[in-house]
Amino acid sequence: MGLPMNAKRRRVALGILVAASLLALPAAVRVEASSEFSSQVFYELVLGIIEDPDPVPVVIWESRPVQEAEECDLCEIERTGVANDERPSVEPDPRTGFPAVVWARDSGWGRDIAFSHWTGTAWGGVEWVATGAPDDRDPRVYVDSKGTAWVVWWRDDSAQRIYLTRRPGRAAAWDEAELIEVGGQRPSILRADGELLLAYERHGAAGVREVALRYYLSDGSTYQELLAETGRRAPLDPVLHLEAGTIWIDWKHDDGRFAFRVLEGSRWSALQFLSWSDGGWDAEMEAREQIRSLVLAR
Repeated sequence: MGLPMNAKRRRVALGILVAASLLALPAAVRVEASSEFSSQVFYELVLGIIEDPDPVPVVIWESRPVQEAEECDLCEIERTGVANDERPSVEPDPRTGFPAVVWARDSGWGRDIAFSHWTGTAWGGVEWVATGAPDDRDPRVYVDSKGTAWVVWWRDDSAQRIYLTRRPGRAAAWDEAELIEVGGQRPSILRADGELLLAYERHGAAGVREVALRYYLSDGSTYQELLAETGRRAPLDPVLHLEAGTIWIDWKHDDGRFAFRVLEGSRWSALQFLSWSDGGWDAEMEAREQIRSLVLAR
């Protein structure tokens, strides 16, 4: 993920519209806010300002206030009401650099998991990964070296179940969703050397929140590991990363610090911290980019 450009730090709930070529933005993912909203201002979130090639492999987010749609020279958004979609998760296909995006769409009676991807000339149509259940939340997408898209999310009910599905690169349909964990929130996933690694947060004892990992090995076995505990009450949002052969995980540890650990062989490094200001998504993305730079410079 790239650094935000001229970002305005405000916490917003997001509604998403996937758009193809719109004037200065040959391809964009547009997001409309449903909180801190007035009749005069809405928010857009741009996935890459793309010139050549199209799209660029590095994703740059820009979150900024924009005047009413009638006055916006970058977009043609039909204002039919305000959605309460969640922010998107974006991941490039390592074979092409083209992005895949997944988000929780507000259907009016709950949230459904939606997916789209860049084909090289346009955004593919919206594909529904999960529909009809109570709120499905916080999906994340990972695209492996064979082009298989893996999507993981959690169901916001008393059991807090985590589900996983996949779609091989050339397949027309998604696999049936598989229940892979109970008692977790805000999962993240990656696949390396034929094995899956799932990270998520969960409630621990006495108000403590935990960052946990579950390994799904190629021989069919699985085991769990506890990575960290924190007293933070707000979401931790743990995210797994794989780049240049290096695996690491980062999360919001408390109101003033991000935390991260790097996989070194078969063991995780000691807990490391980065100071940050909990100023919303822009500050979060900037902190994760700083951690990425630190990890890859090791």
